[in-house]
Amino acid sequence: MNCQFSTAGDTTYEVKQNLYAHAEEAHKDVLASMPEDKMKDMDQLMDKIFQELN
Repeated sequence: MNCQFSTAGDTTYEVKQNLYAHAEEAHKDVLASMPEDKMKDMDQLMDKIFQELN
């Protein structure tokens, strides 16, 4: 997938909310076909990346 979406926020929660809102709008088909365990893995990966950046 080639997506150039970018977002920012004051908190990790805000950034994740922006990312999920974008995904629900622009990549609804991908999210609908993604198993729950992969969604959890993606969420944990974002947490790890945000922790490393701070």
